[in-house]
Amino acid sequence: MMDSSTLEVDQGVCKPSSAFLYSCSVDGRKPITSHLTSCEPYSGAITQTIRTEIHNHARKEAYSSSDDAKMGVQTGEITCDYIQPIALNDALKQNDDVWITKRMASDCGPDFNPNQALIINHFECRYVGKGTLPDGRIVSNPNKVWKGRLASCHVQDGIAVSDQLMKDVQKYAYHAAYGDEAKLDVSQFVCDIVSVPTM
Repeated sequence: MMDSSTLEVDQGVCKPSSAFLYSCSVDGRKPITSHLTSCEPYSGAITQTIRTEIHNHARKEAYSSSDDAKMGVQTGEITCDYIQPIALNDALKQNDDVWITKRMASDCGPDFNPNQALIINHFECRYVGKGTLPDGRIVSNPNKVWKGRLASCHVQDGIAVSDQLMKDVQKYAYHAAYGDEAKLDVSQFVCDIVSVPTM
């Protein structure tokens, strides 16, 4: 299971050819475990192009909610514990929900226009259930944390967290943790959400 993930496929630029799971630390921070799809074909070796994409992806994750990101400071030093190829179809399956790829809650559909976002929801989730790895091992690690943010487009009861927003956040964490692969239960993600108006 993983700490954080950005579920992005830049389909407007090229067709993904490969996918990778990685765990990298930026500027000595807590390692980020995530995955990304790449337009660079995988031929048995991690090329410099793929490594650069992963480093840039990890920097984006590390600075996604910090003041450094607003200032454009995204040149942190990268140390990767591992980079491994994964099945492209498995990675693309993570992107079936458009709202996840847009980092916008489901209430922003069907247009998912960032200009319509009213609230930015910062969240941290832990998985309190058990999972099953492909080799049959049962795993449980409630100390793992998935952090992220989702924009939402409707205000209910001020900026209170609605049941649907909580479900969206749980599902986001489920995708980030490769819930299908590890046979996780989406309802077992316990999440804290802080909602901040965009204006």
